[in-house]
Formats: sequence, structure tokens, C-alpha cells
Amino acid sequence: MSRTHVVLRVAILTLFAAAPAGCGQDDGVDESLQPPQPTLDASVLGGTGGTAGGGSGSVIPGAVVRINEVIRQDGAPDLVELLNRSPAAVDLGGWQVTDDPSGAPGKAALPAGTRIEGGALLVLTIDDATVGFGLGGAEAFALSRPDGTPVDSTAWTDGQAPVGASWGRLPDGEGPFQTLFRPTPGASNDAGSTPDAGSSPGADAGATAGDAGAPPDANVTDAATTPPAGDAVAPVTPAGPLVVNEVVADGPDGDWVELFNRGDAPAPLDGLHLTDDPDAEPFAYPLPEGTTLDPGAYLVVPVSGAATGFGLGSDEAVALVDASGAVVDVADWDEGAAPAGSSFGRLPDGSGPFVTLGRPTPGTPNTDAVDPPPPPAEMCGDGRCAGPETATDCPLDCAPETGLVVNEVVAAGQPVDLVELYNGNNEPVTVGGYFVSDDPDAEPERGALPEGLAVPARGYLVLEIDTDTVGFRLGAAESFGLTDPAGRLVDRTTWADGDAPEGGSWARRPDGVGAFHRTEVATPGAPNVD
Repeated sequence: MSRTHVVLRVAILTLFAAAPAGCGQDDGVDESLQPPQPTLDASVLGGTGGTAGGGSGSVIPGAVVRINEVIRQDGAPDLVELLNRSPAAVDLGGWQVTDDPSGAPGKAALPAGTRIEGGALLVLTIDDATVGFGLGGAEAFALSRPDGTPVDSTAWTDGQAPVGASWGRLPDGEGPFQTLFRPTPGASNDAGSTPDAGSSPGADAGATAGDAGAPPDANVTDAATTPPAGDAVAPVTPAGPLVVNEVVADGPDGDWVELFNRGDAPAPLDGLHLTDDPDAEPFAYPLPEGTTLDPGAYLVVPVSGAATGFGLGSDEAVALVDASGAVVDVADWDEGAAPAGSSFGRLPDGSGPFVTLGRPTPGTPNTDAVDPPPPPAEMCGDGRCAGPETATDCPLDCAPETGLVVNEVVAAGQPVDLVELYNGNNEPVTVGGYFVSDDPDAEPERGALPEGLAVPARGYLVLEIDTDTVGFRLGAAESFGLTDPAGRLVDRTTWADGDAPEGGSWARRPDGVGAFHRTEVATPGAPNVD
């Protein structure tokens, strides 16, 4: 076996870090043409655990914030109560509010330094003087991030939010909105039986943060406003097309989570995350940006401390979370519900309840049949087959559990070919001393990558492949393999004539975890596209 150690010229290596969506990009909007946006004065903030225009301590952006109660009043400003379901404080500076989510989603912005403490409530005063609008008998209210990403919204019809009552979630933060006969601004929601006689709903709730006149119930300790303890996650009824469909939490070859698109149109993964703790760490593992899941398609995501930052236990939960921290769907199982050799999944796919399944069915419809697994020759190394490949080809295109994969191949490149590596881990992966080859079976160590080379966390490394750098070029029908210094094959792929067209590539969709497909547009150093 010949082994060529080459030193790659710096000029022929391009290192790309995965940039957050929209970061540093021109959105093409002339801000001078946008209507002026009013900013809320500090006096509109009240309630428990809130700070207007100031505050200190550890504040994290993006924990779970909910609209919790809406109170309409005669002769006084209307009130909107927010609840932070996370145990950590949330910076609300620049977050936007509106009564017209579709037509004018950002009518007013919360001032810089506004924050809501973990597990606490914050009451906003809503009227023409503070936010430029009041709340009517048939109305809507929405909260969004500074970039316009929706966080939460509610709408009510005539009679659902009458003066003297309120429109709120029961239980706090999780339940559906309903008419509450006893308004409780700054305190845990209570359905009540009839409005309190002679009471003035929210009379004390308009106090500014830190005001001596804060409501007497300001320190909320009711269990309904306290994030669930441990791994308990409140159940949700998914409204969108993407659902958690199946989970293996004690697999002999590793844990995994299967997502399913039950809709009729492609579903984007932008802004979605997986987590085993949506309250404390809602954004533990971001799904690949710029990718979509086709209707009726599955996406199997390997789960481990190295790959996703968390693992799955025998008594556990895993949630799909959107960009605002809202739980889109969740699977929550008890001891024994996801035993070794079985899985915990929906039956039927996408719409049924979670049950213990007879056997895992990654990437295929769930079943309660206890069939023997396919023979090892038809399985990838971790028990998953990524795509419609034959039994012989299946192992070539299986995403490894290391999180480091061959992600895209440009085999008709000019003047050189390109191979893109992707690192799905939360930490950089050093690839100095790794080997590359166009014949990973017979000669896996044809070219060596230089010491010190690394693929950034959730980023890309593009290698230029030619005879001067690695001792070979890539053909129209070819293979490419990546091998670690210990001689273990990390990942490989094989393509046929026409799979990697001129101007296009042979690439995984979605990045890092999907099967290889022919693409018409090469995207080295960026998310792959169809």
C-alpha cells in the first residue's frame, strides 16, 4: 500500500464557519422607507420579576416566553401579561408587540435592558400613549423578537375578553386561552366563577417595575408558573407539519430521534432545534439551516453527547423547539416505554399517539409488529440506511455517529475537484493527520491532511482535490473516503456517472445527516440545496 504524505498549500484550503441565518447579510430593505417604530417608555412595565431599561446579572436571549393573560379595561390602559417558563432571565430589549400580527407585526418595541426573570411574570400597559394602540373586543396581540421572528400570539372574538374578566392561559404558560372570570395580572391565572364584585381588574398592575405599588401577589410560586421539574415536559398538540415521530433511547448502536413531515408541502428546518430540556436549554441542537424535509419524508438524527450535546435516558423526553423557544412537539416516555430492541413512536405516523413499538423503524413507517431486524449486510453501521440505496451501497452513504461527515463532492470541478467536510458537533474537530482516498477499500491512505487542520463547530471545511495536493483527482463515477489516523474509516461515498454533474454536486440533504443526492448547484462551504 503506497502512502503519500502531502502538505496542502494554504491557498487551496478554504475554511467556512456556518453563519447564523441572516447574520451579517443585507436583507435588501431600505430602512429609510420603513415607518418609524415607537419605543415603549419604562413606565409601561409592571408585574413580578420584570425590569425596564436596566438590570444586571446573567441574562440569556431566547428562553421560553409566553403571552399569558390579556385584560381589557374601561377608563384605564389595557394590560398584557407575559410569562417566562425558563428558569433563567430573558433579555426582552427590542422585542416587538402589535395588535396586527399579519399587517403590522412590529408596531412598538420594548426598551433596551428590559428583562423578565426566570419563572416570573411581567405586565405590559397597552394604550395609545404607550404603544400606539389599544385592545378591542375582537382583537389580537402578538409578541416577536427584534428580527421579527414570531414568539407567541393570541386572538379573541367578541365576548371572549369582556371588561371585568380576562383572556388567559390555564394552566399558566401551557394551557389554551379561555375566558377567565377573575383577572390576575402579575399572579397565577385563575378561572374563577364570577367576576369579583366591585373589583377593578388590574388596578395595581400598571405599576412600574420596582415600584412600591407592585401587586401583593407579585412573587409567584404557584406550580402552574414554575417550569416542570426534571425531565417532565408539558404535552403539546402539534399544529404544524413537522412532528417527533419515533425515538430510540437505548439502542445497541446509539440513540436517535426521527422527525416526520406529515404535511403536503416541503417543511423548512430553519430555526428548529432538538433538546432534552426545553425549559433550561431549548436550543441545545440546531437542525441544519437552509434545508427542508419533503412531504411524507423522514429525518433520523443521531443523538449523543458528542453529536447533539445531550443523550437520551430510559425515563426521558425530547422536544422539537422553534426559533422562539416554543415547543413544536415532544416525546416524553417513562421507564420501560422505550426498552432496548424497541422504540417509542407514533402509530400511525405523524398523527397517532406515542406507543411502545415492536421494533425500531428508522426512516420508514412505524409498526407494532415484532419482526426480526434486517440482516447486518443490509444495515448501516448504526442501524440506519440513509436513502433508497441497495443493500450493497447502503453503508457508503450512511451518516456516521461522529458528527464528522463527507458532506458534498464536486467531481467536475475546474481547475480542481472539491470535497466538503461538515462537522455537526458543538466543538471543532481536528482532522490533521486524517487520510483521504478515491479508493477507500484498497488504498484508504493515499493522501494525508496536514497537522493542525480542523473543521469548525457546525461548520464546513472545503478540500481541493488534485494530483498536486492529495495525489489523485475525482472521476465521473468514483468514490471518496475519509480515514482517521488510527486507520478507521470515518465516512465515505460513491457516485455513478451523472450523479455529480458539471456545475452541480453529489451532496447530503440535509447537511450532515441526510442521504446523498444529485444537486444542480454546488454550494461548497454553505448549506446544500436541491
